[in-house]
Amino acid sequence: MFSRPVSRAIGVTVHMRPIVIRPSTPVSPIRLPSSTMAQSTISSVHTNKAYAPFAHYSQAIKTGNQVYLSGQIPADVEGNLIKGSTVEKTEAIIKNTEAILKEAGSGLDYLRQTGLSH
Repeated sequence: MFSRPVSRAIGVTVHMRPIVIRPSTPVSPIRLPSSTMAQSTISSVHTNKAYAPFAHYSQAIKTGNQVYLSGQIPADVEGNLIKGSTVEKTEAIIKNTEAILKEAGSGLDYLRQTGLSH
């Protein structure tokens, strides 16, 4: 699926909050205990308009009105790494992020925090 080792691909990864969930296991909404301050539903987000994540990661997690993405890399829908300039790689990351956020019912206009690792 990826032509470069994962460790090299991570070098151009956009990091937000890391969230890990096993998408191979059916994910049903989870109700937090009533002792929590606010009741929230947690669900995994998946779209075919962005590459499938490695191993057991999900594309995003949605809880209440918040969406968490992590580890976006410059890859096309088939999972092939984008070769080219930093600008082309960044555009691919933004395109994938936008597709995932759209699937979650959000968009780039609502981004609160981003981080870049290169």
